[in-house]
Amino acid sequence: MNFRSMSEEIKYYYKELLSDSQAHTAKALKEYAKARAPRGAEFTDGMMSGALSTLLSEVGSNYTLLKRGVYVLKDAAANIDMASLSSVRNEQVRENIYVAENKTYTEKIKMVLEDALNKTRRLSGFSMEMPSDELMEYKKAYDLVTNSLTKIISDLDSMDE
Repeated sequence: MNFRSMSEEIKYYYKELLSDSQAHTAKALKEYAKARAPRGAEFTDGMMSGALSTLLSEVGSNYTLLKRGVYVLKDAAANIDMASLSSVRNEQVRENIYVAENKTYTEKIKMVLEDALNKTRRLSGFSMEMPSDELMEYKKAYDLVTNSLTKIISDLDSMDE
């Protein structure tokens, strides 16, 4: 199969896994795409996170965020037992804690800031629904937050060098 971009290829495999109408964590989606795609080894975390974000924010998207870090087909969301998702989420939290325990203080701060930046970027999909006066205010705040976080993360990276 020929793809125009790696993002398109990643989204193809996300859609393939989500077509089973089951809930999947971001980690599971990323692992699936890397394992199934011929160029999976070339996928970066940024590419995969960006592809997941655009998959959700595209106009007419059939996919939704069921709860933090858990994704599903919109049509299947009503049939998912939310109680069964707690074990999926708890495992994800335990993995994040383990990863964080093995990091320096600066790396932990950087992880928090990168998470905040990713969440802020995901909000951009909601801007289409805003009245124009709110949209201008939102764009100013969005630019301020994303630019500030990006600079701080870059500064933290240069401290490690």
